[in-house]
Amino acid sequence: MATPPQRAPVFVLLCAGASSRLGQPKALCDLPGGKPVLRLLQAAQGAAELLPHPGRAQALVVTGCHHDEIEAVIEGAASNAPGLVARNLHWSTGRTSSIQLAVRTFPDRDLLLMPVDHPRVTAAILTRLIETWHGADSPAMGWLAPFHEAEPGQKTFGHPILLGRGLGTKILDLAPQEPLRAVRASAEPLLAV
Repeated sequence: MATPPQRAPVFVLLCAGASSRLGQPKALCDLPGGKPVLRLLQAAQGAAELLPHPGRAQALVVTGCHHDEIEAVIEGAASNAPGLVARNLHWSTGRTSSIQLAVRTFPDRDLLLMPVDHPRVTAAILTRLIETWHGADSPAMGWLAPFHEAEPGQKTFGHPILLGRGLGTKILDLAPQEPLRAVRASAEPLLAV
């Protein structure tokens, strides 16, 4: 029996926080290469174009505190950085509330979580994550994170994180201030690249 074709995960850009320590929205900082929210949307678009999977890849930008400013920048760059914008009205309760909004928006999809404070993520990194995910047959309860070894045998894990669609219920059961790693123990398999 043939395996059904795999869909790309939804690229979820997390940029709902107040950025109070920075004093301005992280998503809209002027950095070499552009504003973080646009850089990440372009990386997601670039990854979608490189992958041989069917279906149109989707991006979801979860805003909160600085919704109006972020939405205006995305709309102004729509031809280069398309993405659905969802406003998290409960952003101040914790980052997990933004992930819960993404789960509710795309309940049957794998989610590739991209915090806006990691703007140097490239299309090549996203492509590698998705290829690894598809190579593992897109596990419904899976968790995939990138790592690097600062010292031999000492792995440091980072972002973005790819979550299987089956973890959605467990994520929705979390309190908004609970860290996402609270569902990590439920993930099977735990993957790294």
